[in-house]
Amino acid sequence: MPTPPSLEAVEFASLLARYRFVTQSLVDEHPPRLVDRNKKRVHAVACPPGSRHDGALLVTRWGPMELPATVPASRAETTVCEPREDVFDYAPVADAGAAVEWHLNFACSALFNAPPHPDLAPRTRDVFGPTPVLIRGVERRCAVAIAPDAAAGRPDGLYGARFGVAPPDDVTAATRALTPPTVSNILAMEAPTGGHGVYTAAQIRDVLVTAYTGFTAARIESWRAAEAAPIATVVHTGNWGTGAYGGNKALMALLQVLAARLAGVDRLVFHTHTAEGTAGLRAGMEVLGRLWQPRGDGEVELAPMLAALEAMRFPWGVSDGN
Repeated sequence: MPTPPSLEAVEFASLLARYRFVTQSLVDEHPPRLVDRNKKRVHAVACPPGSRHDGALLVTRWGPMELPATVPASRAETTVCEPREDVFDYAPVADAGAAVEWHLNFACSALFNAPPHPDLAPRTRDVFGPTPVLIRGVERRCAVAIAPDAAAGRPDGLYGARFGVAPPDDVTAATRALTPPTVSNILAMEAPTGGHGVYTAAQIRDVLVTAYTGFTAARIESWRAAEAAPIATVVHTGNWGTGAYGGNKALMALLQVLAARLAGVDRLVFHTHTAEGTAGLRAGMEVLGRLWQPRGDGEVELAPMLAALEAMRFPWGVSDGN
């Protein structure tokens, strides 16, 4: 399936690598080398001896894309933002119809600590800026219950750093094999880290370029995956960069929604996790609503919005350790 003409030039300018890995061959040639005891427990449930892995991984890496100067004001209606106060369950959106769905991976720059490949550097950032990596066709072989459950021996849950310190037997009990495995599409990109004080214009732009590049790449790869047009692009995201990296929840939510509009994503499913995350998304959407001012020709200019966001002096938070 060819990409839409409007995206062909973007793909040509930004695509750094496209590679196909046969999943079983990849596992045979590069078996996991796990050190963490709890990751070993999860792997034992997900991939017991004799497991077979179907299909192929289609991996692409993209260089930073140039932001558009304007965007149709109608994108505020055609790009739907759907808040959900939950965590990823990787289930397809029930009423998505003819769509390709992507789940964000809140990656670090060294993607999954993978070894180098001669044609595909496993990095989501380099010296030139963000380089999101998209992976189509990923088997999901297990589900881990991370929510607090005192009756199951997990009073604090297994989210984030709690996973690493949990008793191994509790992790095994929380892990359920998926038979047959489901298949997910992953969008891996790193949020800015190490900020303090207030967000600078450069930091705001970096966040937006990163998200816009990843979301636009997801649109391109959705069209490539489609067997028939038209096809919708659905992106599942959440509080990206606001946990361990200490990002501002309202600003990071706002910039993701704005990036989705710029990229023409059809549906952004925003998993806010907690009431605090929901409040951050709501605050960001209120600001974006005030800044989204169409011109007479029905276009919205990006530059005034970015200048206004800088002037609002959004503060960085602190890492939550997760």
